[in-house]
Amino acid sequence: AAAVLLVAPCTLLFVANVQEPYMDEIFHIPQAQRYCRGDLAAWDPKITTLPGLYYAALALLPALSATARAAEATLRVIGAAAPPPLPAPPALAEHTGLWGPQFECSARELRLMNAMLAVPTAAAAHRILEHVHGPAPADERWRLPMRVAVVILFPVQYFFFFLFYTDAVGTLMVLLTYERCLARNVWAASIFGAAAIMCRQTNAVWVVFCGGG
Repeated sequence: AAAVLLVAPCTLLFVANVQEPYMDEIFHIPQAQRYCRGDLAAWDPKITTLPGLYYAALALLPALSATARAAEATLRVIGAAAPPPLPAPPALAEHTGLWGPQFECSARELRLMNAMLAVPTAAAAHRILEHVHGPAPADERWRLPMRVAVVILFPVQYFFFFLFYTDAVGTLMVLLTYERCLARNVWAASIFGAAAIMCRQTNAVWVVFCGGG
C-alpha cells in the first residue's frame, strides 16, 4: 500500500504528459516491442545490457495492459484524460504479437512495468529489514514501513519507476537475491542472482557480494 501511494501519483503524471521516449528508451522500447511480436532473434547492437528487461516485459504484458487501462480510467475520472498511446513502429503495429492483438505492447504499457515493480521491491526491502534487524517491538512497528518508504523514495531508484529502463527490475532481482541469501535459500538465491545479471550484467558485483555473505 505504501509503495502504491508513493509511486502512483507520479506514474499518472508520466502517463498523461511524457510522450516521447526519454534517453535510453529510444533503444529499450523498440527492442521490447520486437520481443512482443515474437522476433526473439532481433537485437539492436547499440544496447549493451542483457535481455532480462525485455523477457520481464514479455511475461508481464497482460498485467501491464490491464494496469494501463486502469491508469487511463483514473485520469479520465480526475479530469486529466490521457493522450493516445505512443504508436509502435509500423512493422510492429501490424503484427498481433505473442499475446495476440488485444495486447499492444505500447510504450505506455512498457513504462508501467517498472511502476508495478515498486510493490515487490517494497516487499523485498521489508523482508530484508526484518532479517537484519529482527521483529520490531509492538510500540515501534511504524519504523519498518518508514524505512521501506525511504528505500522506495531513494532518488536514484525512484526516478526509474516511471521509465522503461533496467534499473527497477535489476534492483528488484538483487534485493530478492539478498533476501533469499539471508533466508539461507541457496537455490532461490541462485535463480534470482542469475535473473539480476540477465537484467544488468554489472549486477554480478552484487550477486558475488550476496554469495560471499
